[in-house]
Amino acid sequence: MQNSLKWVDFFSKYFFHLSFATTATTIVSGAMVERTRLEAYMFYSFINTMSYVFPARWMWSDGGFLSKIGAVDIAGGGPVHVVGGFAALVATIYLKPRRGRFDSTKKTQMASPTNVVLGSFILWCGWLGFNCGSSYGVSRGKWKLASRAALNTVHGSIGGALFAVLYSCKLNKKYKKKLDVSQFTSGMLGGLVATTAICTLCRPWEAIVIGMVGGVLSCTGLDLMEWLKIDDPVGCFPVHGLAGVWSMISVGLFAEAVPNGGTSNSSKSVGVLKGGKASFFGAQVLACICFIAWSLIVNLLELYLADKLFGLRLTEEEERIGADYCSLGISTWLGERDCQTTRNDEELGEVNEVCHENEENSGNDEMQNSTEEAQRDTRQEEHDGQIICSFEIDISP
Repeated sequence: MQNSLKWVDFFSKYFFHLSFATTATTIVSGAMVERTRLEAYMFYSFINTMSYVFPARWMWSDGGFLSKIGAVDIAGGGPVHVVGGFAALVATIYLKPRRGRFDSTKKTQMASPTNVVLGSFILWCGWLGFNCGSSYGVSRGKWKLASRAALNTVHGSIGGALFAVLYSCKLNKKYKKKLDVSQFTSGMLGGLVATTAICTLCRPWEAIVIGMVGGVLSCTGLDLMEWLKIDDPVGCFPVHGLAGVWSMISVGLFAEAVPNGGTSNSSKSVGVLKGGKASFFGAQVLACICFIAWSLIVNLLELYLADKLFGLRLTEEEERIGADYCSLGISTWLGERDCQTTRNDEELGEVNEVCHENEENSGNDEMQNSTEEAQRDTRQEEHDGQIICSFEIDISP
């Protein structure tokens, strides 16, 4: 009986962390869209599992060195979001911007704002599962931690979304006092990321403040990336990377001691703003540094390997036609139109080459004819001159 319960516990934790590992990888996909070869990304996503598993062991295993020094992360602010966010930064810099992304002053429009908002709220619902599920159960009072995590998660998203509305409609003249969909969704998601590491360890009003700071980092980070001309299509680095770092640091500031808090350290950890030790805050900062360094190095090597084996980026022609059509064969009017345009361009190019050759040949023929006529005229003039000279000599006295 004891053995079977042990295996059940192992399988449940394995499945739970499998979803975390998947999330850490899918974060990166948003930074690579519209210019990445499908088979290269499939290979990268397969080997990218190791960018999550080692930080997860450092943080949550009893033998992990970050766990031993007292670092705390309830639901993956570090191993999932910091690691995934900085991996996205490496990927988008490695791939370089999409074709024509920064060539004009015209703002790039999203394909479907409706799908963006819908997808963001689907993520919002999933976050409740992640954060509440990190209490690892409902028995022995853990349901209280799960309910606290749910409330703090919702409050964090409210804080992030409130700042996004304020930033888009009032603070930034770029958006002409209108609510920008990408800013709104990024602010909300940044607030969710910010509460991830501390979801069971802070008070509800603190979650709003923490989420609002996450929204600040996400919204301003989007504009900073555009100013730096780093093409991060859906804002993966500001939302997950920057807000993830803040999530880890906020634990060192706001955490309070909670019995049976879901981790071995949570009952002993108190933030410095509540009378805790500076060493606890230092442990959180050190964890961030370790996650960032690990993510940058490992993901750069993984992307380099995928690039050498498969070629990571689409060709310019494939990128213009679209990855959906070229990689998946999805027949769309736009893809077919661009392919037809490409074929027409190729045919037109061949016709132009033939016309150019004909023009050159025609020009050569005309030049040759002109030369021959000039030579004939010259010979005729010489012949006439000789006749005139002979006539003059004959009639002289």
